[in-house]
Amino acid sequence: MQPQPHNEGPAISSLITMDSDELADRLLEPATMQAIYEDTAAIISNDRTPDGLTALVKNVIETMEAVWGDIKPDTPDYACRKGCAHCCHQSVMVTAAEALHAAKFLHDNLTPSEVLRLRDKVAARARQTEGLDNDQRMDQRLACAFLNDNACTIYPVRPLQCRGGFSEDEAYCRNLLERREETQAAVASGSLEGKYLLVPKVLYDSAQLGMAGALGKDGLNSEPLDLTTAMAIALGDPEIAEKWLRGSPVFERARLHRQPGERADKYVTRPAQ
Repeated sequence: MQPQPHNEGPAISSLITMDSDELADRLLEPATMQAIYEDTAAIISNDRTPDGLTALVKNVIETMEAVWGDIKPDTPDYACRKGCAHCCHQSVMVTAAEALHAAKFLHDNLTPSEVLRLRDKVAARARQTEGLDNDQRMDQRLACAFLNDNACTIYPVRPLQCRGGFSEDEAYCRNLLERREETQAAVASGSLEGKYLLVPKVLYDSAQLGMAGALGKDGLNSEPLDLTTAMAIALGDPEIAEKWLRGSPVFERARLHRQPGERADKYVTRPAQ
């Protein structure tokens, strides 16, 4: 997720090579990145199969949930709860590994006909969001395709960026969705304080980059993808994990392209013509 839409970050591949000072400037935590990088590299080098892929994503999630669980009591209280879904109208940046993990969860827990219906729903939303940056998507109130009655239907396998999104104030999130330009301008000018918690965002973003870096070094495509488009692709091909592990560019249509923005770069699934 992109919890501060006015300040979206650069691509995964450019960040993974930065030194510690640069990472700190980007609000990333080197120790977390390194630990996840090493764990991921060890798992994928020993088991380059769909099962190994599942194991490494589970390891990242379990590791980071434990880290965040230890730190959570010392951070400000957050207002996030089931049924509050203002933030679920944003673009979510994922890796192929996360998309494949979520797709496996759905294949394992839904009937084939349910998977097909969901695939069609996600594909329709992907067509709606194609070429839209995060602000444009919010302005059109295009909710996540996995949102049902304001609840996440892939919550156990939700992406790392979603896991790192916490807010101290529900009203702030509602205003960011309903009065985006005004709210973003107030935050940018300093007249309004952003309410997203920094610590979990830093931790989970760092974990995502560490995992992506290890997979990329092992020769696997680790470019940032759009969640909706990646899931539409993954749900339509039961053999997609094997294809991706063989190096096939199966997620090319979901790749995020950087475009210059007024306040910061934007990322969309279709490059500017």
